[in-house]
Amino acid sequence: MDRSLSDDEWADVAEEVMHQTGIAPRGDDQACRWIAVRHADDHIQLVAVPAREDGRNPNVHRDYFKVANACHAVEERYSLTRTAPTDRTAAPRPTRAETELTHRKHWPEPPRTTLRRHAATAAAGAEDEEDFFAALECWGAGQDP
Repeated sequence: MDRSLSDDEWADVAEEVMHQTGIAPRGDDQACRWIAVRHADDHIQLVAVPAREDGRNPNVHRDYFKVANACHAVEERYSLTRTAPTDRTAAPRPTRAETELTHRKHWPEPPRTTLRRHAATAAAGAEDEEDFFAALECWGAGQDP
């Protein structure tokens, strides 16, 4: 369990997030206005007005990844437990439509999940590209490789 951060440390965390996201870069007096609220020992809430003082719009594209990068920086700075990386290597979740179709058809899992599992199995057992595609063909034909 991590130690509790002081008010000054939480202020640094908030400033780092606002800086890294580009919502309020350090030294930019025309940046968006924001506030941090600490209502518990273990977290803060950040709220920003998405309008800069100079009338321009802030760039909030991919802000989730920018916030994660800022969090990783302060985790290291304050020796906190590292959270999972947001390296975008995880498989995308099935869509709602895929999930509903799977349920209606009484399939054990969405087709994309099945295909991903079989492709990973074929890749793990293949010595070369030819073996990989042969294993996939066997699976597609309903045969054991």
